[in-house]
Amino acid sequence: MPVCAADDEALKAAVLYNILLFVQWPGEAAAPADAPLRVCARRGSSLWPQLVRLQDRTVRGQRVQVCDAAADARPRDCNVLVLERKAARLPRELIGAPVLVVADGAGAVGDGIAVSFEMSNGRVVFDVDPQTARHSGLQLSSRLLHLARNLRQ
Repeated sequence: MPVCAADDEALKAAVLYNILLFVQWPGEAAAPADAPLRVCARRGSSLWPQLVRLQDRTVRGQRVQVCDAAADARPRDCNVLVLERKAARLPRELIGAPVLVVADGAGAVGDGIAVSFEMSNGRVVFDVDPQTARHSGLQLSSRLLHLARNLRQ
């Protein structure tokens, strides 16, 4: 992977981590103290090496656990599912499930995908579909919505 592409992926992973700080999952407050925040993606995706760097970081006291969506985890067992732009289709089992579905690619929000991000002029920008998030039982901070490039209503 070219150096600049690796830098782009590192920026995307950092933005994803920061987005997680502004999302609340149903039952989060009642979750056991040792319950992980499961971030799932395909091991072969371009983001995978950078997502693995998030392993064991914390989000509001929950330890991030990065899982291979193809081998280690069923999508419904994830808190976050990261899809690549070429595969930005929501698995049917996730419709209405409390999973934040994020797509790496422009214009991918909607149809079950709550957040999409892409590079634009050397920056990571992201779009948000608040209605999709609400339908999944997720609460998005107004601060997150304010930072989004576009909100799909």
